[in-house]
Amino acid sequence: MVAASLLRNLPAPGEGSVVRTWLLLRRIAIDQIDDLPTLLNALQGSAPEARAHAAAALGRIGSLAVPHLLEAVQDEDVEVRILAASTLGEMKDPTVLPALLRLFEDTDSARRLKAVEALGRIADPAAVPALLTALRDDDDTMRFVAAWALGEVPDATAVPGLMTALRDADEDVRFQAAEALGRAGPDAVPDLLNALQASDQELRRIAADTLGTICHLSAIPGLMKALHDEDMSVRFRAADALGRTGSAVVPDLLKALQDADTDVRFLAAMTLGDIGDPDAGSGLLAALQDEDPGVQTQAAEALKKIRNRRG
Repeated sequence: MVAASLLRNLPAPGEGSVVRTWLLLRRIAIDQIDDLPTLLNALQGSAPEARAHAAAALGRIGSLAVPHLLEAVQDEDVEVRILAASTLGEMKDPTVLPALLRLFEDTDSARRLKAVEALGRIADPAAVPALLTALRDDDDTMRFVAAWALGEVPDATAVPGLMTALRDADEDVRFQAAEALGRAGPDAVPDLLNALQASDQELRRIAADTLGTICHLSAIPGLMKALHDEDMSVRFRAADALGRTGSAVVPDLLKALQDADTDVRFLAAMTLGDIGDPDAGSGLLAALQDEDPGVQTQAAEALKKIRNRRG
């Protein structure tokens, strides 16, 4: 049995690579139930290294290993608890949720971090309150992982917390929160539209980008308004988001070709070209006579794109 052989030959503390042996065990395709007693014995042994490796390898067995991994989450050794939590998360078995929530209450930050990661992998809405608590943690890494985990959980109650995280002091946390909101879909649109009107221009930029990820028709009016934003970067992001919406936004963009603001007309022509809907042809032809040379050029480019798409 490969598992038994590896466990018998674990490197002593300070000798060889414990991590290397653990990775080898993780790769084992345990096809015979005979390996289970060997791993369970190692899990109950005196050597922390053996218990940690056994916890990782048990994840390859499946549901039969869950009760034993739940015991390992309570092990006296830190590494054993961390690897057991990671393994349970990768198994994505919802029955382990209570044990992971208990681990999240641990005073050790490394164990709490692994619990949050595992909760994200299980993606059970019941974990959202704990993940929202982690999103307010003092540690940047904890908040980052919590934002990622909330993106894995399809639950609208996570949206307000993620919106708050868009103002996080850490850039990576803000980015991950935006990613999570993008995965939240239509539930996040109302809050993102409010953010699109915030005084913070960085928040408006993030909101426009995220609305582009969601691509929901209810965002069109707010994104059209954002074409007039005082920040040009917000305008371009709003135009990009509108372009991802597709043909549904063409009538609004054709109206924008008549806007008093030159930049709005330019962005409208550009976005119509990106969409490539033939119904925009007449409006773009008229825009070739626009008083602004930049709008004329962009209208010509848009018409060229439409023709090319037609073949």
